[in-house]
Amino acid sequence: MGKRGQKHTKKAATGGPPSDPLDILGSLIRPIAPNKRHELNQLVDKLFELASNFGHDAVTPKQLWEEHLKIRALGLRATRDIAQSELVIAIPRKVIMSVDTARQSEMGRLIEKDAMLQTMNNVTLALHLLLEKTSPASFWEPYINTLPPSYHTVLYYTEEEFNALKGSPAYLDALKQYKFVARQYAYFYKKFQSTMLKDYFTFDEYRWAVSTVMTRQNQIPSGEDPQKVVNALVPFWDMANHENGTISTDFDTEGDVVKCMAFRNFKSGEPFRIFYGERNNHDLLVHNGFVFPDNRFNSLQIRLGISKNDPLAQDKYDMLSRLVISPQGQFVIGKDADQPFDQLLLAFLRVMCLQSQDEIDLWSHEDKIRDLLNPEADPDLDNKVFQYMKTRCDLLLKSYPTSLEEDEKALQNVDLPATLKSCVILRQGEKMVLKNAIAYCAQKLQ
Repeated sequence: MGKRGQKHTKKAATGGPPSDPLDILGSLIRPIAPNKRHELNQLVDKLFELASNFGHDAVTPKQLWEEHLKIRALGLRATRDIAQSELVIAIPRKVIMSVDTARQSEMGRLIEKDAMLQTMNNVTLALHLLLEKTSPASFWEPYINTLPPSYHTVLYYTEEEFNALKGSPAYLDALKQYKFVARQYAYFYKKFQSTMLKDYFTFDEYRWAVSTVMTRQNQIPSGEDPQKVVNALVPFWDMANHENGTISTDFDTEGDVVKCMAFRNFKSGEPFRIFYGERNNHDLLVHNGFVFPDNRFNSLQIRLGISKNDPLAQDKYDMLSRLVISPQGQFVIGKDADQPFDQLLLAFLRVMCLQSQDEIDLWSHEDKIRDLLNPEADPDLDNKVFQYMKTRCDLLLKSYPTSLEEDEKALQNVDLPATLKSCVILRQGEKMVLKNAIAYCAQKLQ
């Protein structure tokens, strides 16, 4: 990797290269002083100088920086009017950190020998980032030093913050996320015990690297095999925050560059944002550490399954298989008060509510089974569906330790920490989804 790679090659030639890939990685580590943080703008300027050295005619990041955007804290802000569809950010592959660059680095030999790194791209990228952070004269040092020192992801949650998620499906998912990352850390901690890495590979450093990847990663075509995609960190582009809109970022394979266009008009002085995709607040909080109060894609995840004790279970499994629906899994209740249940959820509920072999035989017929996916099927069957969902949503609503009124009061507290505020907004949005679903079911039952 450029000068850094040449430097390490020379060092290895005089001192003799370590035989084990873990020893190679350990020899690159050095501690970072706590005050090693430069001014954000200076570091971004450095990054752009690196990018401009590649002579990519189609990309002028320095110019885009000066004409379009200016960094303000943890986001981007337009310094002039930007028109919809206008090219705003363009970042060449050569300054992008990815699983490809991990394989090409000193870490490559470790990846070849480690099953986890071969199958989990996000873990590979997180470890790659952490090793680059502690490497002397890393190519990505200017970029790494622009990254936040900590995050609001669930990996930083206290017991109080986890408890604030109780009642929400996000509670268990957040705990699982923490558990998975802790297990990953334990796995690599044991692996690195015989190397210099053991002195610097702390859980705090690892959760920082994982949080960086969770909140900022994207997928781009692999430079080694364009038919595959790899996880990547795209400098500068990843500073753009989220807003409802449309996807406006793409990878230009001809120019080998990430291009981001404005999905709407932006006025001078206005924050420049991008759309992260159709994700509910549950997903945004567990994986990105924030929620979006006006998220038009918000929903509530609900786990349903056909009981194995149901005497008609096997017939119902067969019907669901023909509809390509899992007999056990997560379904979504949408925020749309006029139609909170999609066709997959309705079909599952209808199959679940079948109570006799005659009903099974009727709805299993080749000409009939697809009707289970329609907005309306049989009135008697749908009455059972809506009665079940009304009862289920009532119980889910009561499982939250706080009421909507208490949530609203909590949000009026100006001193409420950002993480707890996100938890309250998440609960509030999920309760509204449930109340809408209950009202919808009651209307249908009338």
